[in-house]
Amino acid sequence: MITVDADARRKILTYAARFTSDTADAVAVVVNAGALLAWLEEAPDLTDAQSRIDAMHRQFCGYGPLTPSEMAALRLLDDPCEFLRRAKRLYAFATAGEAR
Repeated sequence: MITVDADARRKILTYAARFTSDTADAVAVVVNAGALLAWLEEAPDLTDAQSRIDAMHRQFCGYGPLTPSEMAALRLLDDPCEFLRRAKRLYAFATAGEAR
């Protein structure tokens, strides 16, 4: 388990805001960020933590072209578990291992 630095926490807040329906609601963004932070904190070392951040970033970029209404229709809003499910697939591919 690692200690997550401020830079990584800022990134997580950015990723969480992307799939939060009310991005102006700081509480909602922080709640959605909680699951992402927990997954990052489970990393056994800094190299693995960076792989997890990279996977979350790729997933964040994957949501990029979607409008809020499209994200709502796909049931992606306010669903950190779905975001993580997709990020973990990217992580598993990138690390050639099983999603943790």
